[in-house]
Amino acid sequence: MEAKKRTPSKELQILEILSYRSELSEKEEQHYFNLKKGYEGEVLFDGILDHNFKLIAL
Repeated sequence: MEAKKRTPSKELQILEILSYRSELSEKEEQHYFNLKKGYEGEVLFDGILDHNFKLIAL
């Protein structure tokens, strides 16, 4: 069974767009960085789980 692909949160998407269009405050920039790293970590973890489940299914 294929799992639903993870997508970035709306807040992360908005901050990403704003970061290209204007300069974020230090607080906003830190929040954006934390959201981005969290999302990247979740995607990495999903990949590890997916790989391990495929190995178990063999």
